[in-house]
Amino acid sequence: MEHGLGSDNQSALLLAVLALGATASDPIDSHKTRHSGDGLIREAVKIVYKSWASSFGGDITLSQAVILCALYFTYKVEPLAAWRLVHMASTTIQQIMIRCKDRFSTEVETQEIHRLCWVCFILESDILAEFHQPRSGIEIVVDQIPFPNYGQSPLPDHLYSLAEISARSLLNRIHHTVYFKESSTVYAGQNSPGASAPMQASPPRLDPSLSRVCEELGHQLETWYDSLPEIIRPCLGDEFEGGRHSIMLRLRSAQCCLACISVLSIAFQSPPLQGLVGDIQMLQNIVIKLLERWAFSGSSIESALDIAKYIAKKQYFYYGYQ
Repeated sequence: MEHGLGSDNQSALLLAVLALGATASDPIDSHKTRHSGDGLIREAVKIVYKSWASSFGGDITLSQAVILCALYFTYKVEPLAAWRLVHMASTTIQQIMIRCKDRFSTEVETQEIHRLCWVCFILESDILAEFHQPRSGIEIVVDQIPFPNYGQSPLPDHLYSLAEISARSLLNRIHHTVYFKESSTVYAGQNSPGASAPMQASPPRLDPSLSRVCEELGHQLETWYDSLPEIIRPCLGDEFEGGRHSIMLRLRSAQCCLACISVLSIAFQSPPLQGLVGDIQMLQNIVIKLLERWAFSGSSIESALDIAKYIAKKQYFYYGYQ
């Protein structure tokens, strides 16, 4: 770097930072296909692809550069390109984790690696919640490491970061519950694929574990919100106080609510579970009103709002609410 930009990982990291800054400064336009940082990010991606292909021991700077490239494509709403880069960053970080077990690592280096792990976890989880792609294994890694250590007196920004991690973990649990095939068939009152068909249709029987799942997910969401320190706890009403971190936390809360209402709406379709759900129309309307405040044109929350409205409309059409 003493002689300017080159083809090393530090140059790629700098190019990615500049690309993010340039594109983030562009006026917001949902129809825009070109951004100010596109040329810079292309050069950064060329470097990291070549470096990643020839790196087998892991490199922190390379991991940072790849993560920032993934963030760029996430910002541009190109999730598949972002997924590929996150997958690359994750495997590189896991190589570093293996290397660190074999030699002495300082606390500073360990914390840096842990934070990279958690960033990869959040990015990959956000993408895979909407797109069915292979997982990199970072979920297994973060299950074995602590949260980032920000000392005895963490700043609000640090607390927001920890809250973001815990919210994403909760969303993953909800996501696995909704899309776990065996559970879904039981929610719908269906037999497993391998089971023989009965001679006569019998009423579906309640699996006690399913009601516990719904109760536990709701309890975890309430616990997550109540456990947030007062200084960062988002107001779920009409007030819009706080900075960008507070806004992101409110959006995470909205995502959790949408995921929970999806589980409850599925449970409502099962006769044995209907009575445990409560007033599903009221719950759906609460989520819809919550999302409406954030659903500006072209946003992912607008899509989430459309999904919530579609679920409510379809359920009302089939079942009604007496």
